[in-house]
Parts: sequence; structure tokens; C-alpha cells
Amino acid sequence: MALAESNRLDLLRLAAKLVLGDGFRPDAAVTKAVDLVAKGVEGEATLALAILPADPRRLDSSEVEALFQAMLDEHGLRVVAPAEDGWLRARWLAELMLAGVIEPSTGAWHLWQLWEAADDELTWMLQLHEKWESSVGSARLQIEREMLAFAPTVIEGADRRLSDRQ
Repeated sequence: MALAESNRLDLLRLAAKLVLGDGFRPDAAVTKAVDLVAKGVEGEATLALAILPADPRRLDSSEVEALFQAMLDEHGLRVVAPAEDGWLRARWLAELMLAGVIEPSTGAWHLWQLWEAADDELTWMLQLHEKWESSVGSARLQIEREMLAFAPTVIEGADRRLSDRQ
């Protein structure tokens, strides 16, 4: 059974937490696997993750992370590793922003960490993040909309840079 869009987004949210170091909880990955199995979603890694104990005190986080990565793979969800090329990570972050998986400010902040790969495609996003940090209320929401509007430019720039290397 193919993943429903809501399940795909849930898995991407968990993956973003894992990759970005933003509070990944092994028990949440187990709970999601249980949910998927209950909905009839099949897969060796999904089932292996689902049968682990849901008690966080009894989970081996390394085992859960490895099974979670395998589950993402078996469902065709591409997740970048922290050590991968900066432009691959930039593209992935912009895609997550556009899909609503991560907040625009979170994506922009993580793009900031790719500064060494930065060019025009990232510079404007970094400037938007600086403006966002010093804003409040409706001004902050407007800057987040600008971040989302600029995300496709980051993707296009990443695609161009990556294709130049091939």
C-alpha cells in the first residue's frame, strides 16, 4: 500500500527532526510505524520498527534511527545526511519549507549554516532570516511568506549548481 500524503508528511517531519537535530524522539518513530502498519502499509523496516517497545526508556536510539532510515528508504523518501553536499541540503530544506514540513524560519536558519556554499540563491534567504529575527507579529508573518516565495529560487539554484558538477 502506498503512503497517504499525510503519512508521507509525518515521516518527513520526523526525518527533519532527526537530520536537523531538532528533537527527534525514537518513541515517536515507533508510534508512527505502528500507525502505518495498522493502516495496512507494508515494509520490512516498517514492521521491524513497529514491533519495538513504545516505552522510550526501553528503546535503543541507534537501532531506532537505523530502522527509521530504512523505513524512509523503503517508502521512497529521500533524506539528506548532514555530511552531504551543501546544495543537496539547501534543495532539501527548501522543499521541506514549501511542503510545510518545517517552518520557513527554521529552513532559513539551517540554510544559514550552508554559508560556505552560498551564492545569490542563499544570500537573500539569509537576509530574510536576519530580518525575521528582529521582527514581531504580522511583520514576522510577512517575512515568512517572503521566505516561502524565495524557496523555489533556492531549489533552482541548487539544481543548477548540482547539474554543473555532472
